[in-house]
Amino acid sequence: MFYSTIDQNDKATKTFKMLGPEGKLAGSILETMYIASDAYEDQNFDLISDPRFKNNLFTITKGAVNIPFAQDVGVGVRKAWYGRDENRKVRESFGYSDDSKIIHRSEKEVLRLYKKTRDRFVLPSIIKNKPRKIRERGVSFDVFIHPFSVRDLQKLKGDFIKREMDKLMTTKKYRNSSDSGKIELLKEVYEDWNNASSIKSISKGKKETYESIDDFYLKNASQPPVPSK
Repeated sequence: MFYSTIDQNDKATKTFKMLGPEGKLAGSILETMYIASDAYEDQNFDLISDPRFKNNLFTITKGAVNIPFAQDVGVGVRKAWYGRDENRKVRESFGYSDDSKIIHRSEKEVLRLYKKTRDRFVLPSIIKNKPRKIRERGVSFDVFIHPFSVRDLQKLKGDFIKREMDKLMTTKKYRNSSDSGKIELLKEVYEDWNNASSIKSISKGKKETYESIDDFYLKNASQPPVPSK
């Protein structure tokens, strides 16, 4: 799932649960977070029917009896969760569907600025899975595309931003700017994505070249365009 949380079979959860009572408590807290997050994504709020959720609640309740230890575990889990969540948000904004280690320097820079400022606009915006309104010959149409096409478009957007950030980060203006100034420069790059020439330049030489974002939607439409209301 593109917007999913970390996989419930996460290695950290299994590792924690093998480290005795303390590890079992930490693992249960992590797994409960994963289950609740995925349920939210699926709009499934009947968590009590999930035996894993109930078992983990029981384990957490027992562990909470030892308040000082439970607080220490809670701090550790929150740090691990927020770290992974920050990483995932950056990866998704660049078009990746996992929270694997960030290695590209532009992604590292976005993560650094996001951690420091908590400004959500530091992250490239996520393309929503909704129809795009396109106007042709004086008539407006709603064009729908498949979710996997939305992911492809997000990846193209991420590739464009990385390319432009790589150039930007070498400039004296960027290097000499404060973090708030750097964020404003990044926002200009993000805004440039909306220019027709941007998707054309980044898609050129790939499987399909697109003249504009509208062109992407038209070529990847999941159904015939619907006249806008």
